[in-house]
Amino acid sequence: MKALVKYSPGPYNMEIRDVPEPSPGYEQVKVAVHATGICGSDLHIYYDKIGIAMKYPVVIGHEFAGTIVELGEGVKHLKIGDRVLSETTFSSCGQCWSCRHGSDQLCEDRHVIGYWENGVFAPFVVVPAKRIHKLPVSINLDNAPIIEPIAGCYHCVIEVTGIVVNNWVLVTGPGPIGLISALIAKTAGARVVVIGTGDDALRLKISRDLGMERTINLAEEDPVQVVRDLTGPDGVDVFLECSGAEEAVDLGVGLLKREGKYTQIGLFKDRISINMDPIIFKEIKVFGAYAHKWSAWEKAIELYATGKGKWDNLISEVVPFSDWLPAFEKLKQKKALKIIVKPEI
Repeated sequence: MKALVKYSPGPYNMEIRDVPEPSPGYEQVKVAVHATGICGSDLHIYYDKIGIAMKYPVVIGHEFAGTIVELGEGVKHLKIGDRVLSETTFSSCGQCWSCRHGSDQLCEDRHVIGYWENGVFAPFVVVPAKRIHKLPVSINLDNAPIIEPIAGCYHCVIEVTGIVVNNWVLVTGPGPIGLISALIAKTAGARVVVIGTGDDALRLKISRDLGMERTINLAEEDPVQVVRDLTGPDGVDVFLECSGAEEAVDLGVGLLKREGKYTQIGLFKDRISINMDPIIFKEIKVFGAYAHKWSAWEKAIELYATGKGKWDNLISEVVPFSDWLPAFEKLKQKKALKIIVKPEI
């Protein structure tokens, strides 16, 4: 079968190759991939700016929806024909503190689909049955890959940070993760402000279409004045940093009220410097938030199925598998938000 393979470390080093079609092992299932979402981390893999453990060569991709076509020995709770998603954790040690407390996404021995184990930029993928989540029939498989980042953002925004009704929430970085985080905060009853740069005009427009209280284009407005006009002198209650930009951290911390909450969601490509004094003097609570756990997946499916958020508006286009590189370039240039890829047999 044809698959998109990162075949060695370094920038680029990615191409469509013929690879063996997988077969499920014990307590695994084989899934026919219906659609795959391009994640920002897939671009990081392409440009060799990823901090997650990888094993080469590997089929990349982890956002997908599909149908089970084969069951491995020992699988009891699933059947051929089930419409499904999969968590991105392929395996973890099962023994460390994080694994024993339900946070195996933090396991030091975690192996991830599309990084260490072959992923979903392919017609078929094999995953552990225990990682599978079944989809209700009301959900269209074409757009269902977006549920994976919804699960990740739900974990970051609700399970880690915590949002209270009428909180003022500031989101920096209006990419897919930023806008999904903003939508989740809004569905929780928050008032949301989204900040972007001059290159984010399209994404800021989508933010407004999604119903955010305010968007701020840094090339056109003073964010400090705008936020003060909205919230008064105290500032915002919660700061969700989704851009992975050092300047955004300084800006957001400055706009946070005393005893506010700052959660870092976006990944930084390189090491950064942070001025800790405002965090200390304002007693800001700082969180790191990463990936997702089982509970977030179930909530994400529920959010999507019940229509609590204009999730499908985040999808810019659907492209054939052969157009993966132009799609990557379009996302890098911020000419699209979320692109779905359809596999080719």
